[in-house]
Amino acid sequence: MRPEDRERKKAWKAKERAEAEAALPLPKSQLLDLFDFLDSELGPRGCDHTLTLTVEWANRESVSVDEIVRWSREYGGYCDCEVLANVPSSNPALNDA
Repeated sequence: MRPEDRERKKAWKAKERAEAEAALPLPKSQLLDLFDFLDSELGPRGCDHTLTLTVEWANRESVSVDEIVRWSREYGGYCDCEVLANVPSSNPALNDA
């Protein structure tokens, strides 16, 4: 790959990440807390193939349930285990998390 191609790719990725960060429904640190919560709760409680734990966390944190559910689904999180498995890796703002 030519150096100018590498630079274009790097710029494109930076733009993609910035746009994804601007579209986050909450600060990145708070979303990372959601993923930590799911990681700790899914083991003992399991996934019931709903967003029960995600909604529980959103209510506890006093954040918009509708917004976090909509955003999670946009990135492949249709149940709690999918939020943990899919969302961080499919969202450019989080895939380094």
